[in-house]
Amino acid sequence: MNNEVLSQFDIVALVIVAMSFGLGAGLIFVASIFPAWRRVAPELWRLYAQEFIIVGAILVPAALGKWAFLLLLLLVEYRCVLELFDAFNLNKAVAIRWCATIAGGGLIVLAPFASAILIPAILVSIAALLVISAAIERGHVSSATVVAVMSLFIPGVLVALTAILRAGHNGLGWVILAYATVEMNDTFALLVGKLVGRHSFLPRLSPRKTVEGLVGGFVVGGLTGYAASRYLLGLTPLSAVAVVVCTLAAGTMGDLVISAMKRYVRRKDFRPVLAAHGGVLDIYDSFLFAAPLVLLVRSVAGF
Repeated sequence: MNNEVLSQFDIVALVIVAMSFGLGAGLIFVASIFPAWRRVAPELWRLYAQEFIIVGAILVPAALGKWAFLLLLLLVEYRCVLELFDAFNLNKAVAIRWCATIAGGGLIVLAPFASAILIPAILVSIAALLVISAAIERGHVSSATVVAVMSLFIPGVLVALTAILRAGHNGLGWVILAYATVEMNDTFALLVGKLVGRHSFLPRLSPRKTVEGLVGGFVVGGLTGYAASRYLLGLTPLSAVAVVVCTLAAGTMGDLVISAMKRYVRRKDFRPVLAAHGGVLDIYDSFLFAAPLVLLVRSVAGF
């Protein structure tokens, strides 16, 4: 890829991200004008200001190159394992936690070079989790071991697949597509839900989510993903729509899976890294599930 093409790529990527941010800021500004929404506007501004940190933490390393992104993913995996053990009140199981972290980290480092190992790794992780979960019911295996094995899949395998996505052809573009789609979906689901949300979506599983927010997030996330698919990756309109639908579905599934986990351990959020946003698993749950599915769609469709 020559410098001219890279420059054009960078400009298009920046325009897509800037337009998405501008749309969100505009919505909050409009909300601050109307008396009915004026009280919630300061909270929305605070939440939105932290979005620059959240988005930059993913996109800046991704833009710097696959090695910078790999380092970021190792930090994400470390933090996610820490949050899982904390959520299950297993802070004293330091040795097992480090074993899980090192095993998942090794998978992430090897992933871009030996992606074929991931299919058996996923199967072994799931099988081991099922076997150990059954054994724990009989008191044969500690709960720390169960969480350690679970962490090989969430976040281990998911993060490893994300590393493969970035390392592949047009990897930066595909990462931007996956991340921008789910991040704008999550952001506008929150904004629209806060402003006009009235009807709960799966109240037992995720009480704060609303149907209005879900629709608003899908619309803006879908348009952002479509723009990235068409103008960053050059996909056809039909292919772009298919990729975006899969990305939104996977991101929503990831959000619900992590919400179910929190409900199981009776936590509102994981150990926070940013005020009002929770832990890394809270912030990047959608992306951790969406990126692997984008990788699968890209591989199957041959994009």
